[in-house]
Amino acid sequence: MNIIEIKGISKFFGVGENRTQILKEIDLEIKKGDFIAIIGQSGSGKSTLMNIIGCLDTATSGSYQIDNQEVSHLNRDQLSDLRQKKFGFIFQRYNLLSTLSAVENVALPAIYAGQIKKLV
Repeated sequence: MNIIEIKGISKFFGVGENRTQILKEIDLEIKKGDFIAIIGQSGSGKSTLMNIIGCLDTATSGSYQIDNQEVSHLNRDQLSDLRQKKFGFIFQRYNLLSTLSAVENVALPAIYAGQIKKLV
């Protein structure tokens, strides 16, 4: 069984003459235990694809399912819940909150998940 299944994902940015296709009909299946590497030249759409897979962005067209649930039908709160339960992120540019210490930044997801009550 696939934990992630992507069929025909496309992504466009811009409108009119400035409309640019970033992803073109991407298909991808990931089964539990798979190890996947997404590689390509700078500007080839790797980060865009990862943002869609991680539910941080949406595709312009195509189907994306996690555990047989279509992601495009989920609202913001449901997507947030899905990210919290299914994904771990290591961002290219860290995305730390400057007002928090390193320990507080690491503890923050556990607080949102209700696993701890306050920042260390």
